[in-house]
Amino acid sequence: MNKTGKNALVIFIILISFLAVHAVENDYLAVTGQPKLTHTEKINSGDPYSAEVSLSRVGIIPRQSNLTVSTAAVNPIITLSIDGETQTFASQTVTQPLPESGVTNVEIKISGNAPTVSTDIEAVMLSVVTDVVYDDLNKGPQTEIVRSLVVTNSDIESAVRAINDAKTRRLAAETAVSDLKARGIDTTALETRLQVVRDMISDSESSKARGFPIEAKRQADNAIISLESIISDADSMAKREIDTKKIATVAVVIIIALMGISVLRRKREELG
Repeated sequence: MNKTGKNALVIFIILISFLAVHAVENDYLAVTGQPKLTHTEKINSGDPYSAEVSLSRVGIIPRQSNLTVSTAAVNPIITLSIDGETQTFASQTVTQPLPESGVTNVEIKISGNAPTVSTDIEAVMLSVVTDVVYDDLNKGPQTEIVRSLVVTNSDIESAVRAINDAKTRRLAAETAVSDLKARGIDTTALETRLQVVRDMISDSESSKARGFPIEAKRQADNAIISLESIISDADSMAKREIDTKKIATVAVVIIIALMGISVLRRKREELG
């Protein structure tokens, strides 16, 4: 095959690939109206969750199509109403073939509870995907809607707050130590203590990630106590340095005054 023929073949393959990829982007179904969701960002473990979504046909009818609805909710109930025909499933994932003659409207309802977690996670609480086949080249999944929530609990939230507080106090301590160092004060001991606290905060974050929020909070609280001590000691060192300078200034003034008095006395003595 000559160069022109090869170029033509490459262009043909690219064109076919483009058409195959983009053909399925012409949605068969689409979300209509505003989905009804009990939560939009965060949910506590075990709390009730529900969602309602409506889909309507907006594109041409494919040769074959399946609707897959899934949720991370526990004790799930998924209800599908396809053009008025309703079915209920007690499952986290349901795949339902859609009529070959096409559908006009699909109503989806999900209910259940947020899963039990030992550390905060992002869970897909609502996922609706339509898998369509127009022909051998034009086929693939079409995501209708996906909604995730951060699943947490009171122990995890307490640990998160404590870790954030520790990080805030760490910044304050680092600033205080840096200020002392800039003024020429020896901060070696404080910097050593700061490094220990950094490790404590790191351990706290690790405990939280591994699913031990109570231990994470304890470690973060201990870090905060240590940081408050560092900040207090840094303030004391700064005040001592200021007091030392004041004393030195007063001493210099006194010395100068005494020297002046001494000079005056000598002059008086010389004058008789």
